[in-house]
Amino acid sequence: MATSAIRPASSGHASFDLAAGGYVLLPKSGMYRHDGPDALDLLQRITTNDLQSLQPGHAARTVFTDERGRIVDIPWVVMQDQHDLLLITDASDTKMMERAILKYTIIEDACLTSLENLLTRVKFLGGAAEAAYREFAQSHQTSELSAGDWFTVDEMHLLMTEFGDIPSCDMVIPTANLDYALALIGDDFSQMSKREFHAIRVAQGVPWPGYELTAAVNPLEVGLRDLIDFEKGCYVGQEVIARLDTYEKVQRSLVKLRCKEESTAIALAELTRESDILNSEGRKVGWISSSETVPKTSEWVGMGIVRNDWAHVGITLATNEGHLLEVVI
Repeated sequence: MATSAIRPASSGHASFDLAAGGYVLLPKSGMYRHDGPDALDLLQRITTNDLQSLQPGHAARTVFTDERGRIVDIPWVVMQDQHDLLLITDASDTKMMERAILKYTIIEDACLTSLENLLTRVKFLGGAAEAAYREFAQSHQTSELSAGDWFTVDEMHLLMTEFGDIPSCDMVIPTANLDYALALIGDDFSQMSKREFHAIRVAQGVPWPGYELTAAVNPLEVGLRDLIDFEKGCYVGQEVIARLDTYEKVQRSLVKLRCKEESTAIALAELTRESDILNSEGRKVGWISSSETVPKTSEWVGMGIVRNDWAHVGITLATNEGHLLEVVI
């Protein structure tokens, strides 16, 4: 796995170089084995995406929604074998997906097993992801990998993922082999702090469970239309989502935000998650879902859920404390 193509960023997390890239450890990422003859069919019937065409060695994201069409979880479904699936979720509360699956497992021949303590995930971004891509592409004698491709080499699994406009891939390894894997990675990759990771995530406009992806919103409000198959049969929350789409009733959108004033310690402290977003008349039109500062520049970056009338690039909004925000996408 080691490669000389990528060198670590210069000292310290504050100088993290996205062009060089790096990795972040996600040791508590929720991972489940879902196996049995009915495992895939069950997920097909209760989630938004069409999973029937999934083939071994590939993965697809799908959305678990509740009866109101609100988000429960958004995992990757990896088909390791025809009746052997691996579910990978970024949600901090993995029990939500577990409950959603078990609730509808009645007579189905399918078994759900938590692998949380057995597997660890390492997410590569930027140049580091490209280096891992090249390493695995070479071993598989292919130059074209795309999101959803899944490879296994020496008990290390690589899942090609999506992360805004930058390369991204996840390495899934047995937790017992973590030290060995990190030794292989060695000095060729720079480790990101969680703060750096989320600052990059927000700057890329990537929604995340517990931040943008919560039970307060439906998938259409946070840009997940590509994970919804409007032609497939019923799934939990399907009628609500179909009505929202058909009658154009989606009321809110996910936007990126920047602070229009000079950043100060006080201002940054007050620009917090779940702070209300107000329009020019002082009415609440949304809330801040993510609030981060870029370690190297101290620039504030944010994301928010805003009513459509105010979700346009260039519009100025404000917080309860009077800090001015500009919609940038």
